[in-house]
Amino acid sequence: MRALGERLAWDAVRDAVGLEISVIIEEIVRLLEDAVRDAVGGQVRAGAGESSQVLGVERRDDMVGEARTP
Repeated sequence: MRALGERLAWDAVRDAVGLEISVIIEEIVRLLEDAVRDAVGGQVRAGAGESSQVLGVERRDDMVGEARTP
């Protein structure tokens, strides 16, 4: 799926609101796309960490403790 900024008809936006306002709108759209991309990326990383619990795979922290004991 293409980003919102790529789907907008920027020529039409410039004709409707003028060059200065269209530049501001383009920058806001770019910042929103970055924020959404970061938020979704954070959710994907958090979901990946939780997947082992969903699948029933237990963490083996006890193995780490045993390895440290001489």
